[in-house]
Amino acid sequence: MSKILNLSKIFFYQPKNILPFSLSYFFPNLFNYKFYKSFDSLKLNNNYFIFSLDCDTTEDLKYIPKLHDKLSRQNILPTYAVPGELLLKDVTLFKELKKKGAEFINHGYNLHTHYDTKNKIYLSTHFYKDYSDSQIEIDIKKGHDTITEIFNEQPIGFRTPHFGTLKSNKKKNLIYKVLTKLNYKFSTSNTPIDSFWNLPIYKNNKGLFEISLTGSFDRPHIILDSWNFKFANNRYFAEDDYFQQICKIKKYFNLKNTNILINIYADPSHLKNWDSFFESIKLLQNFKNINYSNLIEIIK
Repeated sequence: MSKILNLSKIFFYQPKNILPFSLSYFFPNLFNYKFYKSFDSLKLNNNYFIFSLDCDTTEDLKYIPKLHDKLSRQNILPTYAVPGELLLKDVTLFKELKKKGAEFINHGYNLHTHYDTKNKIYLSTHFYKDYSDSQIEIDIKKGHDTITEIFNEQPIGFRTPHFGTLKSNKKKNLIYKVLTKLNYKFSTSNTPIDSFWNLPIYKNNKGLFEISLTGSFDRPHIILDSWNFKFANNRYFAEDDYFQQICKIKKYFNLKNTNILINIYADPSHLKNWDSFFESIKLLQNFKNINYSNLIEIIK
C-alpha cells in the first residue's frame, strides 16, 4: 500500500520532474550519479556541510538552547529558519543565538505548524500552495520585516514554508520576484528533484542562488530531514536509517574525486532522544561546517 502511495506522488510533480522522480524511485544509483556529478561544475575547494534548524513550533523553543550548546560541542553552528511569529515569542533567545554567530533566514511570518500535545503529533498549516499571490507576498515581507526589526539587519536568504509541497512554477517565480525586490541573495527551498535539470547550487532566472537540500542515498527524492525519518505518515525510513543514509553518502564520495555540499536540516524538538542523529552528523566532521552566507561568498 505504501508503495502505491509513493508512486502516486509522480502525478503531483511538474512534467519536467517526472523523470527525475522516477529515476530517484526506481534507479537511485543513476539519479545519484547524475546529481552528484554536477558538483564537478561548481569546483568547490572543500567538502562543505550546512546544518539548519527549522523552528516551526513553540515546542522547538523549549529545546533550542540545549540543542545549540550540544551542536557547538560538535563544532557545528546551525542556521535558523524561523517564522516571524515564532521569533516574536522569544526575542531574547534568538538575539542571544545571533550574538553567538548564528545565521537567520526568512521562513515567512505565519506559524505554519502546530504541535498537538494530547496526541503528540505535528499538524501542518499555512501552505503557500493554498495561498493567493498577495498572501504569499505579505507573508514573506512580514517575515523579512520581523527579522530586520529584531536583529537590525536585513536577511539575505529564504526558505519556503512546507517547500516540498509547492510544485507550482508560477508561485515559485512569484516568490523569487518578491525576494529579488528585497535584495535577497539566495533561497534554499529546492529538493534534489527540483534541481535535477540544473546544478545542486545554481542561479535562477531572477539572479538568486537556489541551494538544494540533500536527499537520502537510497531514495534521493526523500530529503534528509527529521520529519521524513521520524514523523511522516507512511514513511519509508525509520529513525535509525538516518545513520545509514549518511554513511552511504560519505562512502560514495570517499571513492570520488569531487567536493560536495551536504545541506540538511531538522526541527529542534524532533531531535529529542534521537541519539543516532547526533552520531550521524559526527560522520561529517571532516566536512567544513559553514552557513549559507559563507557559501555564497565562496561560489559567487
